Parts: sequence; structure tokens; C-alpha cells
Amino acid sequence: MQRRLLLLLILTISFLLLAGSFLFHHPSYTPLPVQKFTGLTQHHAPSESPSSNLHFTNTPEAAPLNSNPSSDAISITITETGGSHDEVVAALVHSFGSHPRSSLSLYQLLPRYKITEIIAAFSLPRPAPAPKQPQAFIDAFAANQPEAKPQIFVAATCELDVVRLAGQLGSLLADGKTWLFCVVHHSDRWASDAGHGLEGAITSWVEAGRITFITLSPHTAEYLSKSIGTWATPSKTSVDIRSLAPLFPVELPAMPGPEEKEELAFGLQGDYDPARRDYGRIFQQLKDFIAGGGNVIMHLLGHGAHPQVPPEITKNVVFDERLAYGEFYGIISKGFALLPAFASKEYLDRKASSSVPAALIGGVPLVATKEIVKAYSYIDESVVWMQNEGEGDLELVGRILKMNPSERRKKKELVRAKWLSNGLRKR
Repeated sequence: MQRRLLLLLILTISFLLLAGSFLFHHPSYTPLPVQKFTGLTQHHAPSESPSSNLHFTNTPEAAPLNSNPSSDAISITITETGGSHDEVVAALVHSFGSHPRSSLSLYQLLPRYKITEIIAAFSLPRPAPAPKQPQAFIDAFAANQPEAKPQIFVAATCELDVVRLAGQLGSLLADGKTWLFCVVHHSDRWASDAGHGLEGAITSWVEAGRITFITLSPHTAEYLSKSIGTWATPSKTSVDIRSLAPLFPVELPAMPGPEEKEELAFGLQGDYDPARRDYGRIFQQLKDFIAGGGNVIMHLLGHGAHPQVPPEITKNVVFDERLAYGEFYGIISKGFALLPAFASKEYLDRKASSSVPAALIGGVPLVATKEIVKAYSYIDESVVWMQNEGEGDLELVGRILKMNPSERRKKKELVRAKWLSNGLRKR
């Protein structure tokens, strides 16, 4: 009976992930469904898209889990041992915590920039717990406490968690009462020849058929499928891989009224690392744009050593550093665009950029190419500023600035309308 309930739970949680990916769903918008990979080259999608994050499935088998929210709780443990994935943790807490019977335990190494305040504001059936240190999970496990033996274990930093919590996970697998959700950040590291040893760390879960892999974008799910295809295990062809857009609701400042003056600014977010963002190209384009008579402010939202800004544009570049997440998304929301500025093509196949979900959470259009829209297929062309063939980022910014203010406002309103969540975000 217990095993049957666990299987039913996995079925509904799978639909929960689909719902969580599109938690800002709007009735007029039918999002692309989450991919489920049942083979190395084959994938299919669930038969329906949810209208809210409480809509799972209409199949009779799942009815017992949805029919009585006051029945026994589903124990779910979320761990994060990396210390730098606050937004992913928030998205997982919101998604898994939205199930009416979920009972969450959260272990997070380093909750930063007041992410706990964002999570505490979520409207969930049960309030989200305050995070504890991962060591507290190890201690609870050693003490045989119930929260250390969950029905669902979500490894939010799976590449690290399966190594640092190997002993505890091994015991949970041996008990046979836990399903593992493995959140993948680096799809290329899971190949057998990548040198990270992850295949060996996870093979036992794959062979037992008690694991679902989660990537943070559909395109990284595709790449993970290829990486797993290099494994020796005979169960590799039945691995379940799903994608979850790391989205969650944040209350934003109200948009200026039609008669109010807008801020002519755009944002670029992320670690101030030239390996992650092509700052040299962006600064040169901004310099050319300003020299041609343009006037715009670029907000660099992040942390780290500042990239060198040409003296001609120092007044046009603002470093917004180490902001609380409320401030961070507030600044993004006031601009007319967010630039991804990928420094590597790897963000189009094996890595998931945080800029794409940041634009949606902040309620502003992303500057995007057709390749970006194809890779991050939970967005579409209606909610981004589409670049023309051969058009640079700042060339597009210049084209946007030539638009009527009402055109820029209309695009932002469309983004917010399509991704508005339960009244938490102000227009």
C-alpha cells in the first residue's frame, strides 16, 4: 500500500513540476509543456497543461492525493549544499510546497540577500520552513528523526549533494521509501568521460528506478540526455528527465502610469565575470551608441570585481551590487529590457542562464535571438525583444528607444500579464 501511494505521489509531483514551471500562467497563454525523456533520443509531453500550480492531473489513479488536502502530509526534504543557488531553492520551495499535502524541510548552506523573506511571502498551503544548515540534516539522519527520512528528497545542487550526502542517500535508497529528484546545473558533467564521477554516484538510484532528473531549461534536458547516453548502465534508456523553469512570485513596484515619465534604462545581471558575460563587447556597443547621440542607463546587477568601463560611458553604467532580492527585481522591473549577453554558446546547449527567468520574474522583456527562444522554450517571441538577423544587443536597444513610450509599456504589460502570479505582483 505504501509503495502504491509513493508511485501515485511521484505521478502528481511530476505534474506539480510542470505547474511550477509555469506558475505565472495566464488564461490566454498556452505554454510549451515540460519535456519528459523516456529514451536517449525520444521524448514526449504530458497530455495537458496546467492552469495553475494546484492543477496536477485528472487521471483516477492520482485522485487520492488531491481529493483530501487534510489527509496525511507528504514529507519532502530539499537540500542545497553549494551556497549560491538561492533562486533555484526558492523555485523548488514554491513548486513542491504548493502541493496541498506537502510538508517541507529545507537545508540550505548559505541563504543570501534576504531570499528567506521572498520565500516567507509565498502563499502556500503550509508556510515554508526557515532553512537549516545541511549539517543539521546529517545530524537529524544520525538521530533517526522523521524529517531525515522523507518520501521525496530534492537535491537542489545534485552534482554536490550526491557526493556530500552520499552516505545518507545510500541509506535512503536501501530503505526503498524515498524518491530522489536530482536538480542538474551542469548537464555536461554527467557524461561518463567528464571526470566528475557522477555516473557512479547516481547509478544505484537509476537502476532502482527511483529518480527523476530536473534541469533548469528544456535545452539542458536535451544535453543531459546525451550525457546519460554515455553511461554503461542498462537502465539509462528509461531515465526520467524533466525541465523546470526556476520561477517564483515576487512583489514588484507598480509600473508608472501612462502619463508618468519612464526610466530609460536596461539591465544586465549576474556575476561580474568576463567568462560569463561579454562585457567588452557590450561596453563597446554602448560607447558607440552614446557617441551617436543616444542616452540610456545600463544597470549591472551582480557582484565581484568590476569589469573596466571605458571613461566615455562611466556616467551611463551603474553597478548595483549585493542587493537583496526584492531590490534586485525591483531595479530590473523599472527598465525596459534585460540583456542576456551570453559570453559562451554553452548557454544555448548545456548551461541554463539565470537571466532568462530573471526577466520573467522582474516583469521585463528579455533581449533575445531566435536561438535563445528555441533553447529556453518556456518563453516565446511575444514576451521578448527579438533581435533581427545580425543585429547587436545595443543596436536593438537603440531601436527600442526610438519606439513610442506606449509601445515599450505595452510590451512590459504583456510580459506581466502572461506571468502574473496570484496577485502577488503589481502591474
